Amino acid sequence: LVVSFFYLLAQMAGAGGLVALLLGITGTGGQAVVIAVVGVIMIVYVLVGGMKGTTWVQIIKAALLIVGAAAMTFWVLGKYGLNLSDLLGDAASKVKGVLDPGKQYGKTGLTQLDFVSLALALVLGTAGLPHVLMRFYTVPTAKEARKSTVWAIWLIGIFYLFTLVLGYGAGALVGAEKINNAPGKANSAAPLLA
Repeated sequence: LVVSFFYLLAQMAGAGGLVALLLGITGTGGQAVVIAVVGVIMIVYVLVGGMKGTTWVQIIKAALLIVGAAAMTFWVLGKYGLNLSDLLGDAASKVKGVLDPGKQYGKTGLTQLDFVSLALALVLGTAGLPHVLMRFYTVPTAKEARKSTVWAIWLIGIFYLFTLVLGYGAGALVGAEKINNAPGKANSAAPLLA
């Protein structure tokens, strides 16, 4: 419950920040109200719909997220002739130091191992989040739990590939200054790109 509580706080702040961005609310007081309203709406749909309703909300959200991210990814890549290298080059020319974090991996065998460790932590760590783990209690057998976890890991991995393109696409097409001046700063990159 303690881990879930702190995770919930981050999720609520993120959801509220996104809704505030979409509604054009920039003041901190207004953003706090939006976060509270989003929290109340989430509590209501969980109380009214129960686990079955929550499951369907998560399925619909995941489908919309994957479809939306895929459409934006192919749109961004299409602007660069489906050439990831051109996209990275344009982002690097427009955003100073955008490729610097990735340069640390590959210098030595240890940093290559660090990269593999990071990739595994991102994909498998996501499967260990509280709202994902609770899904294990909604399936009838252990076999079904493993099957749903494999699906989740594949979808999460594909989504992370999309975010790579979307992040660099936002840097190249929207620009770092516009992103940093928007409410939510880096969290507003994808909505601004859309």
